[in-house]
Amino acid sequence: MLLHAALFFGALAGATTLVALIPRVIAARIWVGLPLGLVLIGLTASIASFESADPAFDNELALIALVTVTVTRLWQRRWSWWGAEQFAYVCLASIAVLLFGGLLIS
Repeated sequence: MLLHAALFFGALAGATTLVALIPRVIAARIWVGLPLGLVLIGLTASIASFESADPAFDNELALIALVTVTVTRLWQRRWSWWGAEQFAYVCLASIAVLLFGGLLIS
């Protein structure tokens, strides 16, 4: 489960970074960043649900991603929505990888 979460959030972080390479996306307003982010979350959850046997877990991961981005954006109001997405997804992927690694060691 932790490996699946690490792959989910890692894929989301990678996709967000690739989209951020498009000129002016990183500084775009919320009405651009939010729909783009929702599309990426939906695509990632859809692709992940094909690979896993538990689509409900992928929906929970998508909800965790959305809530984390919202909290990050509220915490850092001067950041763009897309910047908050990148930060949140990298943090989520890092936490999931660290927890998975800790589980392997113990």
